[in-house]
Amino acid sequence: MKVTQFYNEEYLQSANYQSFRTIASYIDGLKNGARKIIYTVDKYNITSDLKVSQLGSKVAEETEYLHGEVSLYSTIVGLAQNYPGSNNINLLQPEGNFGTRFIPEASAGRYIYTKKTKIFDTIFNKDDKQILIPQQFEGETIEPKFFTPIIPLILINGSEGIGNGFAQKILQRDHKEIIAIIENYLKGKKIPNQIVPSVKGYKGSIKLKDGKVEIIGKIDVVNSNTLKISEIPFTYNLQSYKNVLVDLEDKKIIKSFDDKSENDNYEFYIDCTREFTKTPMDELLDIFKLVKKVTENFTCIDENNAIVEFKDEKELLTAYIKIRLEYYIKRKKALLASLDDEASLYSNKISFIESVVNGTIVVNNKSKTDIEKQISKVKIKKIEGSYDYLLRMPIYSLTKEKIEELKKQLSETQTKINELKDKTEKDLWTADLENLKKAL
Repeated sequence: MKVTQFYNEEYLQSANYQSFRTIASYIDGLKNGARKIIYTVDKYNITSDLKVSQLGSKVAEETEYLHGEVSLYSTIVGLAQNYPGSNNINLLQPEGNFGTRFIPEASAGRYIYTKKTKIFDTIFNKDDKQILIPQQFEGETIEPKFFTPIIPLILINGSEGIGNGFAQKILQRDHKEIIAIIENYLKGKKIPNQIVPSVKGYKGSIKLKDGKVEIIGKIDVVNSNTLKISEIPFTYNLQSYKNVLVDLEDKKIIKSFDDKSENDNYEFYIDCTREFTKTPMDELLDIFKLVKKVTENFTCIDENNAIVEFKDEKELLTAYIKIRLEYYIKRKKALLASLDDEASLYSNKISFIESVVNGTIVVNNKSKTDIEKQISKVKIKKIEGSYDYLLRMPIYSLTKEKIEELKKQLSETQTKINELKDKTEKDLWTADLENLKKAL
């Protein structure tokens, strides 16, 4: 193989796959490994506690996962974590030690359990399953190309990853604000130019400044020689921030500090000179490294598993809304087709039973072929090329009572069809968002 051929084919494919694994999709907010987990949890409707290690093995088997299961364990943990700085909306339920703000590391997968959260099925609506793009691997069905959650999880939970030549760094946003923005858009209002990052449970402040995000902690003067730090940027954990204070202590900038932090709430008391407590607040925040500046990078995977680069959160959200509306149109079409099939089934059964009851079709002492010919004459359609759905009906179905029951079911189905036809894709999305708000 020539060097040019290697770089144009083998290396390029490997580089693309690396980016596909480490950068999340803007549509479902998931990386490849996380998508496999969501698929498996949904397929088996895991609503009872299951060990993370067992779920990892199940995912690997179900989705032809080609990498180490330990990587899956950490991804499962990441989907379940719910402390400040992790997920604003965790898709899996954490049972056991999944890490904390103080110590983000979780216990081993064999000691902790997980399952669907209560809002899992609201975010991933069952009516969308039939319109997802299926994938095959060596003859086996694996996870779909992407899911279509009713909210942009990538903006709500954020995502970070480094591929070959590409990087992704998206911070979390407030789900309530995102839902409100989408609802307003569906009513004809514009998407705001900026959506400030927001982390559930974070007591500091987050600001947009000069194209960067500033994550700011909280420090106050207690008395003439004491400062109190009650929040630190969520990029730190307990030990990493204590190292900052120890360094300040070693440099004689502060006299000492007392760590009173507990239950994921930070609280440090700083002993310092009277003069030091008069330092301007901006300088204190800088000295104590309580301002973390982050540059977001809105590089994502698109619907074709290719890299797409958005300039900001507004452009990403606009693209998400566009494709989500397209899938609501597909959902409506698929649901109508399903309801039409259901109505046809009821109508065919009614015609068949009425024909048997009034003697138009005679089934006693008749061969299957003869009965099928009679059915054909009364213009009842086959389903999947067969009349078996009629011939296999139990004998007690051939009654007037059953006809009335089927007519009622047909009427109810026709009502659903008419109601669905009157709804737009925006109506369907608005209803989904209302259901989610009630569930949250």
